[in-house]
Amino acid sequence: KIALKDPLQLFRGVKVQMLGIAPEKAIKLAMNNMINTMILVNLGHLPLWGEVLAGSLAGASQVIATSPLEVIKTGLQTSDMTIDEIMEEIGGIKGLYNGVEACMLRDVIFTAVLFPLYTHSQAIFPAFVAGSLSGSIAAFIATPPDFIKTRMLSQDATVANRKQISSVTNAAVVATTSSQLFNSVQMDKSTRLKVDKNGVASITKGEAVEKASSSSPSLPGSPIIDEFDYLKDRNPFVVGYKIAQKEGAEVLFSGVVERSIGGIPRFGVTLTMFDFLEAYAKTHGWL
Repeated sequence: KIALKDPLQLFRGVKVQMLGIAPEKAIKLAMNNMINTMILVNLGHLPLWGEVLAGSLAGASQVIATSPLEVIKTGLQTSDMTIDEIMEEIGGIKGLYNGVEACMLRDVIFTAVLFPLYTHSQAIFPAFVAGSLSGSIAAFIATPPDFIKTRMLSQDATVANRKQISSVTNAAVVATTSSQLFNSVQMDKSTRLKVDKNGVASITKGEAVEKASSSSPSLPGSPIIDEFDYLKDRNPFVVGYKIAQKEGAEVLFSGVVERSIGGIPRFGVTLTMFDFLEAYAKTHGWL
């Protein structure tokens, strides 16, 4: 639907994405190699747990570079704000690490699977096939934390839209809710409609009392109801649990096919080129 309406919308945030690829891949690959080498030197061999540990630490270290870019990219993709507006909304530089916990969870899981799987797949498949297979499987496994990350950052990115709701819009929401309350509750003479300073309508002083609830109509960002209020928690495990509880566990795997397919060329090329360039550098005495 997005492609049919405005194909260029599919490329929102692509400049930020391109800017972040180089440092992300460099940090990830270099850290994994360095930690593997340290474990190999100290133990005399590289156990599987060592490969997983190296991959996990590599993923954690890359968040330093990727987290700020994820915040900006998600803001561009989920709103009509410019980069300057996003920076102003998140509070400047310190806001670039909003949602870092979710990014950390995703990248640690992803690289902990990717690198050991790639290493052992090379014994069976050519480098490109091993990289493609490893990238696809790692992307599949890391889909739930990536979905949680996107939801958490999307929640932050929509703060501006909520703040911009006008008093006229809020009045319309209150009027709609008030109308529903009058129609759904039989009132006696002592019954009164009360609207508090937060815009919450309720009927009081009568035999029937009813407050606007999640079944009442509201507009996005309304002070009456925030449909995704549970996403405000900064713990990705808690957010993931609440998403599964409220929307179903299957929603955590939304986009899993696209992510898995996207991992095929991305890491088939990346890991193959890294091995080639590393071997070339060693041959010429650069490493």
